[in-house]
Amino acid sequence: FDISINGQYVGRLVFRLREDVVPRTVQNFMQLCTAPAGTGYRGTAFHTVESDVSQTNSSGGRSIWGGHFPDENHQLLFTGRGNLAMNSTSPNQNGSQFFITLCRDPIRLAHINRRHVVFGSVVSGWPVLDTIEACGSATGGPNRAIVITNCGVL
Repeated sequence: FDISINGQYVGRLVFRLREDVVPRTVQNFMQLCTAPAGTGYRGTAFHTVESDVSQTNSSGGRSIWGGHFPDENHQLLFTGRGNLAMNSTSPNQNGSQFFITLCRDPIRLAHINRRHVVFGSVVSGWPVLDTIEACGSATGGPNRAIVITNCGVL
């Protein structure tokens, strides 16, 4: 993801995706990364930045299959900062929303294990993640416009 904050490019987040463990979830994410603006992640804004747990991207709730899809499995657990997971409000309701954990303490993340499908992790762009985290507010909404200006598959 190429990220801009208030219209200024701040850098790139690169993820390792675990297609070997959750192939359907990764397929959904990759296709949303390569889709044109308006149908995928390109041009969408982060709507929540919570230092204690996670940040979430809001680009609607539809998967590449047109609705929600079931949890594949919960083999991957939250291990700390930079885990990439589907953001669903209830089991088997995965769409396009995801989050990246900001919390470094896996014990504090244990309560969300097996509630969200983990499908990857940040491998580079840690300063970008720090900059995003600094945009958090007491209400959970970002205090600046954080946008995915470009995205794809490397």
